[in-house]
Amino acid sequence: MYYLYYAGIPTDKRTEQIGLAVSEDGVHFDRVNSTGLILP
Repeated sequence: MYYLYYAGIPTDKRTEQIGLAVSEDGVHFDRVNSTGLILP
């Protein structure tokens, strides 16, 4: 399991996006729900 913490500013340049994404293969990541809680 791979974890990716990301932070950035989307195209509107006003809202910051911070979150967590997970991947099984280290290539294709899916965002975790808004709580950041990962349940096996």
